[in-house]
Amino acid sequence: GEHWDSDRRLALLHKALWHRPAFRLRRAIALEKRPFADDTSLVDAQSTGKCAFVYMRHGDKLYDRWVRTHKTRSFVVDFHRYAAEAVALLEGLFHTGGPYQLLALSDDGDVREDAQNLGPSVKARVAPATGIVSAHCRREGMDNLLKPVPRNVSCSSKSGERLSGHFRRGPRELARIYASLELSAPCDAVVHNYESSFVRVLYRDACARRAGKCPYTFSFGNARSPMDEKADERLGRTCTQPPTPEAVR
Repeated sequence: GEHWDSDRRLALLHKALWHRPAFRLRRAIALEKRPFADDTSLVDAQSTGKCAFVYMRHGDKLYDRWVRTHKTRSFVVDFHRYAAEAVALLEGLFHTGGPYQLLALSDDGDVREDAQNLGPSVKARVAPATGIVSAHCRREGMDNLLKPVPRNVSCSSKSGERLSGHFRRGPRELARIYASLELSAPCDAVVHNYESSFVRVLYRDACARRAGKCPYTFSFGNARSPMDEKADERLGRTCTQPPTPEAVR
């Protein structure tokens, strides 16, 4: 008979639990996806090997304390580098010409601005669960390792409360995450950092939604997803990640 290894069993369990939301949540998901309903260019790109999903994890990974303690230096990568790797995957794997479509998800609100400045051959849209707060906004006592070029951002709410760069909370945020997963699943390439636990959830979800045909991936950092090696084989390349500098150990 057919052999079911642990990965396939976990994928089946994931699909059974994660893909059976209640009616009210399904309705909320549909509302979050509505702005994408008329985007025929995204649908066309997903069916022709021209779509990539990009998830950029920033948030507390950039705090000086996390970098020293948990060695999160590999997360200090800006959106343009993620986009460049996504285009390289699409061009090398599917030999398709632009324009390319990227669906971007991040806890860093700066992605909303960066997605508009990728050049004429790449169009990026931000997924519903993308954060609204800039990576410049840090809790007190937390230095910003990136030290990016200053942006015109506000780090306070209307009530004057300081905001952090995390995802928004509550049931609507769950609907936004679901909607982002559904929208990104048809994309054949993914760029992420597999050292993130949430990234592993996203990867497993995509595999389950695609009936086990996982997307090709590129991972920043030392941890590699199962499809990184297959992508490298098809591209004929060997990817090595630089070691964490002593200065941030």
